Amino acid sequence: MKFGKLAGRGAISLPRRQRGLVLLITLIVLVAMMLAGIGMMRSIDTTTMIAGNVAFRESTLHAGDSGMNAAFSKLLTITSVLGDRPALYYSDGDSTAYINPQTGVTDYYCTGMSASLCTGNNVNFPGYRSTPLKSCEIYPPAIPPATANPKQCLSASDYQWWANAANWVGAPSITVNDTAGQPFATVYYWIHRMCEVPDTSPGGSLQTCQTIQESVKVTGSSMQVGTTKFTATSVYYRVTTKSIGPRNTVTYAQEMVLIPE
Repeated sequence: MKFGKLAGRGAISLPRRQRGLVLLITLIVLVAMMLAGIGMMRSIDTTTMIAGNVAFRESTLHAGDSGMNAAFSKLLTITSVLGDRPALYYSDGDSTAYINPQTGVTDYYCTGMSASLCTGNNVNFPGYRSTPLKSCEIYPPAIPPATANPKQCLSASDYQWWANAANWVGAPSITVNDTAGQPFATVYYWIHRMCEVPDTSPGGSLQTCQTIQESVKVTGSSMQVGTTKFTATSVYYRVTTKSIGPRNTVTYAQEMVLIPE
């Protein structure tokens, strides 16, 4: 039997076998999108953590103001009583006799001071030193710091003593609470008189102290800067705080205070 071509009909095309190329591309795109999503989530988490750490740092730094106020209040309390002023000449725990600059005779640190400032003949002024850790600190750093000119510290680290945890041993501290009344930060402080010579009255060592002199005249009961009538001398005192807050956040702060002599 013979068969002829069917008129009007072409060859029949069979479906091609699928090789999975579209599926492979789809999987690659899905993996890329998933990795991008994970990266974005980690970036958001990191940003949130950094923002939180910055907030903790700022709040811990503000807590240091409480330490500054506590130290400044001690200085004001002492300077408000004439008989207590010799406490500023000597470091906490000192008990050696000295020559009274007003009378010229041998005296003891605690003679005439308030009982709260003394334990026997020992000065009781926690957190106070009558000179910095190193006397060269009272001079500005040399530039470059390789040579002293004339008395600067030879190393920049000498000016950054506060970064050494060992130098905070024995420092007094206060606890700062948050708005809910819970302990938030612990603030330590040191007060240093900016003088080269420790345990001496400024009357005998003003030339080795960071001081400022002001010409003052008296008009009635008021005092104003103007025509020279007498010269008032003030000594610089440095207050340094170390605040430790949440997540072991540590911040430092320093202020200079002028106390008239």
